[in-house]
Amino acid sequence: MAATLGENLFSEKRSQTHAFLGSTYDTRRKRTERYVMTLKTKKWYETRNALIFACVLSVVASVVAFAQIGLHLKHYSNGNHQRHILRIIFLVPIYALLSFAALMRPKHSLDLDTFRDCYESWVVYNFLALCFEYVGGPGNVQNNMQGKELPPSVWACARESQQVDGAYLRRSKQYALQFVFLKPFLSLISWIMHMRGQYGDSAIDFKRGYVYVLFVYNISYSFALYGLLMFYRGAYDLLKPHKPLAKFMLVKAVIFLTFWQGAFIALAVATGDVSSSEEGRATQDFLVCVEMVFASVFMHIAFPYYVYANRSGVSRFV
Repeated sequence: MAATLGENLFSEKRSQTHAFLGSTYDTRRKRTERYVMTLKTKKWYETRNALIFACVLSVVASVVAFAQIGLHLKHYSNGNHQRHILRIIFLVPIYALLSFAALMRPKHSLDLDTFRDCYESWVVYNFLALCFEYVGGPGNVQNNMQGKELPPSVWACARESQQVDGAYLRRSKQYALQFVFLKPFLSLISWIMHMRGQYGDSAIDFKRGYVYVLFVYNISYSFALYGLLMFYRGAYDLLKPHKPLAKFMLVKAVIFLTFWQGAFIALAVATGDVSSSEEGRATQDFLVCVEMVFASVFMHIAFPYYVYANRSGVSRFV
């Protein structure tokens, strides 16, 4: 009897153990299946690896930019130049961090991009102001370039000779400054239409506002780019000591090329090469995080601090 009772107890314990192990195995298997399904349903920009990579890139770009800002502040000897340079350099961390935040919160990406777009116009204004500081103001350009004629140029869209005078400089300034005022206004209009469900982000739909905003943006960007090009040609002799080519190329690449990059991504959304407008905007934000690393390095080349290091000045924040 005792042996039989012991065998029964052992058999019962063994059955309970098998049942427990079986239920544990089923639970783990279901969790694994749910995890695999989650990975399959996630978009590439929602995966942990993509977000970590974007985070690292945005932090690296910001650290490099803030290091340059610190060096300019340490050797702050020419406020007329350096206050504009500092505002231009701040473009890198603002672009990088806001783009990463947009990847983390896709539903708020348009809100974050609206602020980023407004800062673009501020950078264009400061870059134009910096160029005028380099040459001593519009009057100095007009006096020194009096009688100078620019030859026709295909790449400058000039079929006839152009004389560098007050009217020439005024046009170049107007072409650039229209972007400064129009960009924040269009960003605000886009945000309002988005909140009312009338924007249609990245959708080629003539019943939505995105197509018309993109069309106006394209004209505004083109005129602003042409205005900076006009000024570069007209004041090149005065700008030459300040090595203007790297500065012009960097600002054009960061602001203007990123816009056309976004326009091509929107076209890819419309043709179905990119699955949705959300993925299109996430692609743009991810690319900006990558590009800002290179921009932060080129900022050191285009706006070096050592130009002002040997002058007497006071370290300060602006």
